[in-house]
Amino acid sequence: MNPDNFLPLEYADVSGLIIVAVEKAAIRYDPPGSAPETEDERKVVAGSIRETLRPFVGRLLAHHDVTRSIEAGVWLRHLNLTAELLAEEGIELRTRAHHVLRHSLAA
Repeated sequence: MNPDNFLPLEYADVSGLIIVAVEKAAIRYDPPGSAPETEDERKVVAGSIRETLRPFVGRLLAHHDVTRSIEAGVWLRHLNLTAELLAEEGIELRTRAHHVLRHSLAA
């Protein structure tokens, strides 16, 4: 897994930290052909995708997670969301957050 191809997101629940790696190829940007160009645009896209996935993380975690020890006594759950897995689950990731930010700053 190439980390440059995945968007890392963090969630937490009563059991602790959940790291979700979303394959960037699964993200559809509106308008078509656009993409985030600045760090601020990448941050708003990450926030948008985080909120889109929030209702699904618990269900997906139950079937696809990996529990890892990051140091003595510290555990986290890790979930890789590939474009293929998201398609199988019927989850579409679309955002125009970068476009809205870009045009709100230009105004």
